[in-house]
Amino acid sequence: MSERHLERALQYRSCTPEEAADFRPSEYVQLLDGYFGERLQELLYRAGLQRNCPFALCAVGSYGRRNPSVFSDVELVLVYPGKLPAESLDFAPQLFAPLWDRGFEVRHAFRSYREILSESRKDFRVFTSLLDLRFIGGSEEIFEEFCEQFQTKVLKKKHRAFLSFVKKNVGTRRRRSGSAAERVEPDLKESVGGLRDVQQLRWLGQVFYGAGSFEGLTECGALDAESRRVLEEQWAFLSHTRQVLHTLNGARQDVLRREDIPAVAGALGFEDGQGKADQLAFMGRLSQAFVAIQAARETFSRQLPNAEGEIPARTSIAPGVELSGDELFLSEEKTLESPEDVLWLFGVSAREGVLLAWPTQREVISRSADWKDVLTGAPEALELFRNILQAGNAEDTLVQMMETGFLGVCIPELAAVQYRVPTMQEHVFTSGRHCLATLHLLAQAEKRAPEAFKEEQRRCGQEETVLLAALLHAIGPGDANQGAEDTVEQLLERWKMPREQAEDILFLVTRRTVLLDVARHRDTNDESEIARCAALIGSPERLDRLYLFTWAHARATSPKLWTRSIAQHVADLVAKVRRMLESGGEKAAGLGNELLDKRRRLYEALEKQSGEELAQDMLEAVPARYILSVELPDILRHAEMLQKLKAAVEQDQRIKPGGRGGAGVIVRDLRFDSLEDEWEFCVAAQYSPDFAAAVSGVMALMEIPVQSAVSFVWRNGSVLHIFRMKSLPESMPRDELFSRVEISLRSALTGRLALDTHLESDIPEPCSGKDAETGVELGIDNDDSAFHTVLEMNAPFRRGLMYLCARVFRDMGMDLVFSRVRRQADRCRMEYFVRESGKRIEAKNRLDDVRKRLFAMTLGE
Repeated sequence: MSERHLERALQYRSCTPEEAADFRPSEYVQLLDGYFGERLQELLYRAGLQRNCPFALCAVGSYGRRNPSVFSDVELVLVYPGKLPAESLDFAPQLFAPLWDRGFEVRHAFRSYREILSESRKDFRVFTSLLDLRFIGGSEEIFEEFCEQFQTKVLKKKHRAFLSFVKKNVGTRRRRSGSAAERVEPDLKESVGGLRDVQQLRWLGQVFYGAGSFEGLTECGALDAESRRVLEEQWAFLSHTRQVLHTLNGARQDVLRREDIPAVAGALGFEDGQGKADQLAFMGRLSQAFVAIQAARETFSRQLPNAEGEIPARTSIAPGVELSGDELFLSEEKTLESPEDVLWLFGVSAREGVLLAWPTQREVISRSADWKDVLTGAPEALELFRNILQAGNAEDTLVQMMETGFLGVCIPELAAVQYRVPTMQEHVFTSGRHCLATLHLLAQAEKRAPEAFKEEQRRCGQEETVLLAALLHAIGPGDANQGAEDTVEQLLERWKMPREQAEDILFLVTRRTVLLDVARHRDTNDESEIARCAALIGSPERLDRLYLFTWAHARATSPKLWTRSIAQHVADLVAKVRRMLESGGEKAAGLGNELLDKRRRLYEALEKQSGEELAQDMLEAVPARYILSVELPDILRHAEMLQKLKAAVEQDQRIKPGGRGGAGVIVRDLRFDSLEDEWEFCVAAQYSPDFAAAVSGVMALMEIPVQSAVSFVWRNGSVLHIFRMKSLPESMPRDELFSRVEISLRSALTGRLALDTHLESDIPEPCSGKDAETGVELGIDNDDSAFHTVLEMNAPFRRGLMYLCARVFRDMGMDLVFSRVRRQADRCRMEYFVRESGKRIEAKNRLDDVRKRLFAMTLGE
């Protein structure tokens, strides 16, 4: 008969999440109590102990508190007055087997008075379990006798020690699970503000007042009626949320994962106007519960009586504001009549470094509903708010302003996204709390920023401009920068923010991810990337602010975004950008703006010509030096060449498997430039260390009089060589000439044409003697660029000189990233940007070797 209760209790486990939203723990507890009562009577009757039961069966844990989930453990203890009789062990399998068979998790213990009282003195986990002790069956006399012994021998002696334990436990839970109100994925039970806080408040009430229920605490005056109403309401909402989450997962799952939020919100009735789950409203309601429970527990614990039974005294610290237990209370005569009154109150909080007590917070919450956008058009209110922002303890005060809803009254745009769950998986905070976490790190930068930051960079965190950017950077319709710039700009205009300061704030808001994105996903040895960063940032002063902001923003997003490795990459990037900004000065800023403008115009033209996807791919690949030196119509023509090259390489790779495809594939273009009265020959191919020597060698072999040449290596692995000639050889038609150039170049790249052999006897000998040696000027510069070794050479012209130089770099295993050659009468000026293993050449002996080989080549040695 007793097992019918278990069958009915099991039905709760098969209910839907929507049905679980109406779950009443008291009904579930009655079913379990009914089972244990009847089952125990059956067993006692069989053993002949129904009139003289030697133990008391007691519930502990959530079952003892009458607030379990259907997937919670069923926790029990059998208490004996003396030594445990041997037959007591027979009760466990008979009493609990039906639960085990049906999948219930049962935790039980058999203890004598002496054992359990001794354990409770040493271990507060046992101590708290006894605070939840509830009689189920057996001997009521034994139960009452044990409770009296626990009260007199343990409970009355543990007041202060238990309070210290609770405070320590709160700190541990904060480190492990954080504050529930700020987390994207809160632990409904263990995060600070979760159900554990309700338990601890009731435990403290039991220890200090002898009342472990909200009703009892209200009757003894430890809790006012309004506090009780709010606590019961929030406790019930959290309990229902947890039950829905458990039912949804079919297990005890207390962490509300982001993927579960829509289903839980929908089951609890949070829907938007289109029948979909309103996640934002649900997260706001959940945060309201967490905030109220955390604040109630903190104020309650701070107002507990001391050893003499006295509660903390109140001291006036400002007109109408009193300090008690490190919290601020309003005096009886003080009322909050206007938004300025509330801002003034939070100003006192920030200045004194103490927070508002829960009753004071409730007063702010009740008044905040009457106001909206209180900073617009109110200079006094805006000034009070800016004073809070500049206070040394602003971050904690701002958290309370957000929790009470008053920060949203000040900044409606922030209220709109405060509870948003960012789509980026790395985010651990909701959008509003992420802003405050960023601000907190910036405000503490002088103490907490890594040693890599200079003193002046650390001080940036205290600037109002940087703090406002932190506070506002997540507002707008999207997670990243979408819409943020317009929203923030409109807000700053309403506040009549000075234009220069507004521009600096907008810069940080819109550029906050630039350094991290480049450091994590780009080649920071690529000068084009550094040039783009420098162009976006514009000045060393802005770089300092952005560097610190990047650190705070990344840390506030997730510790995974600021590891030691990432921090080093960002520091290296900042050093290179700073070098470019400081060495170039206004010129670098001008080039940067020109680069951004040309990139924008190029993207628009490419999108119109080839579509959005290809335009984006091309823009990612194009080098900055190329954009700045080549006109837009020519870039579009070259883009078509590279498209053809890509298609030809893919076709060749399908024909030639095994990694051989693509070698020797080229695309060429010949045109006459009437403005310059020159011929231009352009050739594109996949980059290889042999290409520069091969193409310049073929041009020399065909005796084409090159007047100038320039080459660019693109980030997609393509290389582009542009040759310009005043005239072409008249020995054959130009179409046939460049057809032979193409055939010869393909043969050279695939190893069928040995250029060295063909050119060895064909290239004229260099000048000899002392005049030749003094006629060669060679400069090697490692200071001009952080990315390449720059070689500048001025030598007497002779056919094949470009080929010989390129061959030196090829034979030494160097990458020729950029080259520029121009013939002037009987001399040739050459500029080469080379790298080795992706970096500039640092070793002195290696640089000396390059110098010797180039001299030897020009002198014919």
